[in-house]
Amino acid sequence: MTYRSRLLSFFPLFHLLWIAGFFLALCYHFSCFNLLGFIFAVYLLPILCMRLHHYFSAPIEGTFTLTERRYCAWWGTHQFQSVFNAIPDFDAILRLIPGAYSAWLRLWGSTIGKRIYWTPLVEITDRSLMVVGDDVIFGHKVSCFAHVIIHKPDKLILYVKRITIGKRVFVGAGSRLGPGAIVDEGLSLKFLTDVKINQHLTEESLCKIGE
Repeated sequence: MTYRSRLLSFFPLFHLLWIAGFFLALCYHFSCFNLLGFIFAVYLLPILCMRLHHYFSAPIEGTFTLTERRYCAWWGTHQFQSVFNAIPDFDAILRLIPGAYSAWLRLWGSTIGKRIYWTPLVEITDRSLMVVGDDVIFGHKVSCFAHVIIHKPDKLILYVKRITIGKRVFVGAGSRLGPGAIVDEGLSLKFLTDVKINQHLTEESLCKIGE
């Protein structure tokens, strides 16, 4: 682990302290300043840090050997999202507000279309690595993982690639999409469908899965 990796591993704690500070201030004295400060601490601070990080770092997609002493840009992005992965209620609140969660993912850098329906318990672990077309529906407890760690003899390989979902797709409850997954437009994924690493799901391949 490089020096920068060690430093960024403290970001989740720093983020929590900012949130706690403004929350206590809000409880002690309710004001617009404290309310806006709390919202900034929860949602905007990590995005600003992420964008600054991306300005000085290499792209986060690709294949990385974790045992090498070389900085992996995905690690920083992962740390900026750690609080949301650990406390999913912060994301769930946004999914209750029409359009808010889609806008939130766009701020992270994802490409999100219009009229997306996110059920409250959808799990997106890599918020900057989603491409979603218009009129997509995500079922209950759908999970999208744009990274995976592969164990090989004497080393660990991290693979990171964005997930692409076409227009008018229905993603059935409990489905899981791995890094590099592509779902063609107009498809309907059944309950508990797994789209594996780099799998391109077309109408023909979806019929084979259902057989």
